[in-house]
Amino acid sequence: MSVLDRFRDVTGYEAAYFYGGCAFFVAVILGYLLFVTVKGAWIRLQAEEMKAGDMVNTIARAIVLLMFFIWLMS
Repeated sequence: MSVLDRFRDVTGYEAAYFYGGCAFFVAVILGYLLFVTVKGAWIRLQAEEMKAGDMVNTIARAIVLLMFFIWLMS
């Protein structure tokens, strides 16, 4: 009996549903963190605490981290 069969026997659900639920949860958290990062950078840009190049740099770093986490999850 494989681990996936054991998971289905114990929970009554396919393992893909569990993995999908976890992936959705992580995607929501990462999306929220990306949104908060961009929002914070926008607020700092409007208050002239940073320049447009710094905003682009912040967004690029956030996207690189997002791609890293997507790679890590796959």
